[in-house]
Amino acid sequence: MTTKQYDGDNILKDGEVLNVPMLLMDHAPPQITRHAPGAMIVGDADRDERERTIETRKQQLSEAWRSPVAQQADLPTEPPADVDAAYEAREQRLVNAWKGGA
Repeated sequence: MTTKQYDGDNILKDGEVLNVPMLLMDHAPPQITRHAPGAMIVGDADRDERERTIETRKQQLSEAWRSPVAQQADLPTEPPADVDAAYEAREQRLVNAWKGGA
């Protein structure tokens, strides 16, 4: 199979090849890293901030069940009298859900 080089007219024709160089690296070069390989010294302030962040997140997760979900709070508790109207309303909610409205 023979290929023609790209002739620079902004359109690749059949058989033409456009090669684009791309640099891939597994890690950042040593001159731009923030610390040397090995152990990183963490101060007491950093350690305390990390602990506070973890505890705050744990607290939020453990308390999340106590608040009702806004979408579920608006749902009716009785079955609808008009099933077709309820189905159409559901379809409209699904169609418009991406807009962020109910």
